[in-house]
Amino acid sequence: MNVIQFVLIILVGYLLGAVPSGLIVGKLVKGVDLREFGSGKTGATNALRTLGKGPAALVVLLDVTKGLVALLIAHLVVGTAAAACLAGLAAAVGHNWPIYAGFRGGRGVLVSFSIFYVLCWPAAVLATCIGGVMIAASRMVSFGVLGGTVIGAAATIPLVAAGRFSPWILVYAVLGALLIIVRHADNIQRLRSGTERRIGQPAQPLA
Repeated sequence: MNVIQFVLIILVGYLLGAVPSGLIVGKLVKGVDLREFGSGKTGATNALRTLGKGPAALVVLLDVTKGLVALLIAHLVVGTAAAACLAGLAAAVGHNWPIYAGFRGGRGVLVSFSIFYVLCWPAAVLATCIGGVMIAASRMVSFGVLGGTVIGAAATIPLVAAGRFSPWILVYAVLGALLIIVRHADNIQRLRSGTERRIGQPAQPLA
């Protein structure tokens, strides 16, 4: 992989990830800016609370698609695990801090995990199952997401050590997990104080 290819896949990954799906759907469907409601983020969870199930499902589809397209382009242009991981991380960064939307985006969960499924499906499946159980038990999306994220990164270690996946996959898993955790800093604070929002609670306008 030469320098030009390296720069291109990162740039394209970022620009694709930066497409603000939630912001676009919110404006088109209800004429609202998701960043002014609930968590202030543009991801699917806030879309569900603010816009409802149908529009939120569309946000999910668009967020997953942009991550996978970034991965596909990296595969077609370079075709290495390193390229895929770099493009995936760039897409997650773009989603979290989108240049098209004043660098105010989502938390990167769907984008990151859709890519994780392609890069290391066993760890992604385990993370999803455990995270899903945690969400069902607590009715708090952030609790399950954070737990699943940590489990997913940890599960990647033995898979890479056994030679089943490239060490680059571990780089993606760890850095991707850190991005998700950083973007959930406010949720972590609310979880610690016992004030985290539960599934079913509608989003309120931000003060």
